[in-house]
Amino acid sequence: MKRIGALFIFLGCVLLIYLGYGKVEQQSQTQELIKEIEQLAIDDPVTDKAKAAKASSNKNNRWILTISDINLELPVLEGTTPEILNKAAGRLKSSGELARSGHNFVIAAHRSHKFGRFFNRLNELEAGDEINISDGEKNYSYIVNGKKVILPDQAEYLKPQKNKSMLTLVTCHPRYSDKKRLLVFSELAEEVDKGARKP
Repeated sequence: MKRIGALFIFLGCVLLIYLGYGKVEQQSQTQELIKEIEQLAIDDPVTDKAKAAKASSNKNNRWILTISDINLELPVLEGTTPEILNKAAGRLKSSGELARSGHNFVIAAHRSHKFGRFFNRLNELEAGDEINISDGEKNYSYIVNGKKVILPDQAEYLKPQKNKSMLTLVTCHPRYSDKKRLLVFSELAEEVDKGARKP
């Protein structure tokens, strides 16, 4: 009996070490992605304003999402495959383009079990909170104007709104369940060239 008990304790320790390593590895990959996205603007700056204006979305399909109110900084990649969502947030490919009138740019991420990880604290956002997203060339500031819990098949809530540049964040709801979706809606308030100072 003592041997069996010791075996269970040993297996429990191994499992905890494995899970801990997995979380550290995920966090390391997330931070590495953020560094890579930030480096893109340094390695390949856009100097032609006409070309920059023509590009309606980030040519590298990588962004950095920052939400100060919930202490979140997260890389955003193109697509929502399991591989992407295990290390970052993902842009819904069928959604609109960033910072364009009449478009809704939709970002999805896991509702992580760990406090503060991915969209774990998304439910804390309220109207008036600020969401920032950078494409390496410009910083975009969106203001939260609402949130809603929906069923997974209620895709009509992801449709664009006329004459508005929208950013919608999506995650599972409630925590530890995928039965519903939590949406946080926001509208573009400001667009600033990266490196430019606000007056």
